[in-house]
Amino acid sequence: MRVVFKKRFGSGVGLLRRAVYRLAPSAKRPRDLETELRPIDPSAWNWRRPLSGAATGSSGLKVPSSEAKLAKILNSLRRSGAVDLSVNIVCYEDAGWILGRIAVRLSDELRACGVSVTQSRTPQEGFDVVHHVPFHPVSGRSSIATESVMVTHLDTSSKLSRVRRLAEAGVLPIAMSRQTVDLVNRGLSAGSRENAVCALLPSFVDRPPRLRVGVFYRLYSDGRKREQVLGACLRELGLSNFELFIMGSGWESEISRLRSQGLAVSYASVFDSATYLAWLDVVDVVLVTGRDEGAVSFLDALAVGKRIIVSRIGYHADYEHELVVYANSTRDFTKALRVDLLRQQTAYELVSGTNWRRYALEHLMLWSRAG
Repeated sequence: MRVVFKKRFGSGVGLLRRAVYRLAPSAKRPRDLETELRPIDPSAWNWRRPLSGAATGSSGLKVPSSEAKLAKILNSLRRSGAVDLSVNIVCYEDAGWILGRIAVRLSDELRACGVSVTQSRTPQEGFDVVHHVPFHPVSGRSSIATESVMVTHLDTSSKLSRVRRLAEAGVLPIAMSRQTVDLVNRGLSAGSRENAVCALLPSFVDRPPRLRVGVFYRLYSDGRKREQVLGACLRELGLSNFELFIMGSGWESEISRLRSQGLAVSYASVFDSATYLAWLDVVDVVLVTGRDEGAVSFLDALAVGKRIIVSRIGYHADYEHELVVYANSTRDFTKALRVDLLRQQTAYELVSGTNWRRYALEHLMLWSRAG
């Protein structure tokens, strides 16, 4: 298999080469769909790399910052005249469902880049580009200069054959994964006018996540719950990375300090069973810093499968499990929370590089090349 990159719009556009590519068709046509859907070794792809380097905050967590490079790519496309294309996005599904939402976001981002976009339920005349979402209603190529289809699920041989016929007729198939690109292209004829390409679909979540921490016990004047450990951990790791859910009396002064420093806190001073169970359901991790006999919230959190960071004291020590992390000092609790933050942050980074602006620019590049 051969990867072919065509760079036409300057160094800025070259930054997208890892995400926008063409795979040369194979001469071999597999016997059936099951054979064609053979797994692809993920180690062969290096496609989740963010566009930019990462900025490191005081918490030590990496924060993606690709806006400047996306702006550079857009400027390159403007200089090339690519943003002057008129685009008709034809969505055959209602806006309330997933494909409709994708079409709306793509249209909005293209408009924000300065592209003239019209969205409709049927193809319109007089546009430089017509993009169909999805491919199923399209039976062949029209007289439009550039025509593309969004390739979704190829779960039958007939769907796969349809996409290949469209590609051979000159309609550009834009798939959501490299596996689908490979599946389509390895069965195309040598004289195909187009090869399938890929634009990685973004998430609809536009902001970094915050780790939701549950603390479910009241405080005492003798300090047995070691409430100062909580504040020290969160400040060390960055308050903006967290959302706190606290239930129990005596927290008012500590919560006031944390809120004044920017931490989001939901607080109930009086125990309420319904609220407690609801909060226990939404938190990511339960924290128990006290070193007395134990907290019932430890048992409840374990019962519902939540990760717990807890002191090894009393009956806490009788329930060893992979979800239970034992900590003693403030440093131990901070280290354990950092693990949870990094796990969440790396998951976000995995998809944050493929945001909607990048998705729109990838389509604009592909249409410019095909025109």
